[in-house]
Amino acid sequence: VALHRRQALLHNVNNLPPLPWLLTFTLNFYIIKYGQGFLFFIVFLWSISVEEQFYTVLGVFLKYAKKLFVPFCILLIAMSLVFRFSYIHQSANIYFNSLSWIGTFASGGLLAYFCIHKGKVFESLKNIPLWVTSLVYMLFILNFIFYKQLYASDFMTAIERLSASLFFTFMIFEKSFC
Repeated sequence: VALHRRQALLHNVNNLPPLPWLLTFTLNFYIIKYGQGFLFFIVFLWSISVEEQFYTVLGVFLKYAKKLFVPFCILLIAMSLVFRFSYIHQSANIYFNSLSWIGTFASGGLLAYFCIHKGKVFESLKNIPLWVTSLVYMLFILNFIFYKQLYASDFMTAIERLSASLFFTFMIFEKSFC
């Protein structure tokens, strides 16, 4: 058994993704195209690739169109939903493609924007009644418990990340400001 494990590990070490995919932070696209048949602890770098891609695009956007940040974030959320609905039966794209994740980042960006600018939306959200907060947490727990049943349909799978983003965005806000 130990010999078999060692051979499997050596086989995977020899099957590293080509260096350009790692250096350009595009490993997520390599995985979509070629699969994950390489050294297992390198696979997690796909998520760093997605983050770097998003923050690079965000940096360029903020340099040239900072005033359009809120519409830009809303557009990213919409693009992510359209992408997820379009590729619902392609699990590699749903899981690894940057377009599938940008809505999550954009939700966090919107939260940051509203917290920094502290306008009417921010102030009204700070005064959410305790029963509403409790209800959201109960819905989150039920969402977690009945996850497999809730996200069994194509529609729910497509909005899964948006749902998670909304719950976590609410929780971060509520714990930080309420």
